[in-house]
Amino acid sequence: MSSVLEQNDGASTAAGLEGAGAECHVLVSRLPFLDRSRHVWGYEIQVPSGESGPSPLAVLLDLGIETLTGGRQALVRLQDDDLASELPSLLPERAVLVVPQGGCADGASRAALQAAHKDGRCIVADWRPGGDDAPLSYASLAHVTLSDVGTEDLAAVVKDLARRGVEVAVSGVDDVEDKHRAQEAGCTLFAGRWVSRPEIVEGRRAPASQLSILRLLGMLNDPETDFAEIEDIVSQDVALSYRIVRTVNSASFALNNQVETISQAVVMLGLHRLKTWVTLLSLSGVEGKPSELMVTAMLRAAHCERVARMTGHETPDTLFTAGLFSVLDALLDLPMWEILEGLNLSDELSGALSDGAGEAGSILRCVRAHEEARWDDVEYRSLSVTEIMGSFLESVVWADETLATLDRVDSAD
Repeated sequence: MSSVLEQNDGASTAAGLEGAGAECHVLVSRLPFLDRSRHVWGYEIQVPSGESGPSPLAVLLDLGIETLTGGRQALVRLQDDDLASELPSLLPERAVLVVPQGGCADGASRAALQAAHKDGRCIVADWRPGGDDAPLSYASLAHVTLSDVGTEDLAAVVKDLARRGVEVAVSGVDDVEDKHRAQEAGCTLFAGRWVSRPEIVEGRRAPASQLSILRLLGMLNDPETDFAEIEDIVSQDVALSYRIVRTVNSASFALNNQVETISQAVVMLGLHRLKTWVTLLSLSGVEGKPSELMVTAMLRAAHCERVARMTGHETPDTLFTAGLFSVLDALLDLPMWEILEGLNLSDELSGALSDGAGEAGSILRCVRAHEEARWDDVEYRSLSVTEIMGSFLESVVWADETLATLDRVDSAD
């Protein structure tokens, strides 16, 4: 499958990175916090801990909120000297201050936090049992790490904090069951790997809609599939046909003439771009999943392909597909081995998705480590931090813009 990264399909990364500042020499990632409706509330800016590197606040000021979060709220974890400096006042309104427990121990820090609270700045206070609760006086949210309290005691913690007028944002929610328990406990926001984990129920059969998607993906990844076959199967799905025509006619493509039929859309896109957009539209149409899962899929796809291109991989398009398909188990709530049985994938791609084998598997592991802020594992061959971050930032912009295109298509009347 060929990607759309080199096409101007609402994916102008150069425009998205304009004004983003100098090259980034430190690894940066973003952790999504989702609300109870599974919409993204904001992204926490993550950097490696340590005294030598820049703080999340400095990184956000350098790179810009539009680049890192697509304009959504950015949770910025303050370090010891940040509060008393003038830097927090330079942050945009959509920046949320995350104050460490005990982070306002001195008078200057307390005064700065009080001023930020008075100015209407959203403040999140880290909270652990037995720690300093002073920052809670200025916060609307308490950040709790699930491993610090456990799922059994979480409801009591939420109830106690609610009496102080503070809601709970919980991180470290790494599977769907923990997310359900955290929601039942009364938490407001949720962060962790649960977004990209499947909810597999033993003995449950895949619904017909999911089987149809697998058949379509199998056909799209068959090198023998031609225009006529794709047009035929897409035409049988009225909703998909409509979305493809809408996509091609969207402002992102900037066509001089509108297309009216799926046949015209097929000709306009070309075979490779058609396969990619049909795949994106099919996967984004799966119901009951947070849209952030599609962002994860597209970010992995773009990041994997760019890393492959930078290191001279023979088939970088394969890495785009590897990144995109790496969330299929979570999207369809099926074991990956079962999904792979129904797809006509190359040995390289199947090996990367099943057990991380080969060069494709190594690239995918690097990209996933970056996503999950496992800094020691973010490496591939001789790529520098600057090169990896260049790929990541361009991929973030592309994923956010592409999702916006899909959303506009679905929301248009």
